[in-house]
Amino acid sequence: MMLVENYLYYKRLEGLLHMKKSLSLSLLLTSMASLPAMAHVDYTGQDLGTFTGLSAATGSVLDTSVGGNYGWADAADADWGNSHKGRFLKFTLENPADVTLSMQSTTMEPNSSGGVLLPGFSVYEGLAPLGAHDFTDLAFLWRDMQAGPAADEGYWNALGSFQAANEAGETAFLTFQGYAVDGTAANFGSPTTQPGVTGDGVADGMVSKSFSLDAGTYSVVVGGATYDAAGTAAGNRNYHFNADIAVAAIPEPETYAMLLAGLGLIGAIARRRKSA
Repeated sequence: MMLVENYLYYKRLEGLLHMKKSLSLSLLLTSMASLPAMAHVDYTGQDLGTFTGLSAATGSVLDTSVGGNYGWADAADADWGNSHKGRFLKFTLENPADVTLSMQSTTMEPNSSGGVLLPGFSVYEGLAPLGAHDFTDLAFLWRDMQAGPAADEGYWNALGSFQAANEAGETAFLTFQGYAVDGTAANFGSPTTQPGVTGDGVADGMVSKSFSLDAGTYSVVVGGATYDAAGTAAGNRNYHFNADIAVAAIPEPETYAMLLAGLGLIGAIARRRKSA
């Protein structure tokens, strides 16, 4: 009888332990679902377009968002930044062209957490692999190879080239082409933390810059330029912005030659009239 009672006792105990384990797993999954999503690189819905580069054309991505208002400024300091705090856009040029990129914040009114989006962006030739993020094994391997404090916080270098990697082991090198940032050192840092960085001078939520680019596929990584917002509630909420691109053909050398010849002819006529 005692053996039967002991058996039944242990079976009940086993059932209780199983219920506790299942409940713990359920609570863990519920708590994970409530955490904010960490956005790995995904260009879906973030394509500014494909352009021949032979004629004027425009494109846009409207009302897209970025998870924070300090990511670009943080990625411009000595230890770089976390790519989760940037939004990756892309575009393709089939021929060399002059490209003007503009970012316009649509979050300029603080909510209960405060904060506005002053955008900064960097342009790179190349695309990051789908799902790339800073904490994969290959990302850590490349980050560990960088000198000094570089890549301590992540692999996103807002002022230079970097390598991105995903969990599948795919890597890509993004080659830096240039940057633009809204405002002044009063918002994006200081000559000490971001030496040599120049803003557009007015912190109004809009920044634009032109680049002469070769044919290729490019990434534009956009983030916030409020350096002191890192680690605050305002710094880590979502912010929205519009992205625009305007592409214009680069004049052929023959066009410049004809222009110079025309100017020379005008000058010769003017001199002849003067001497007459």
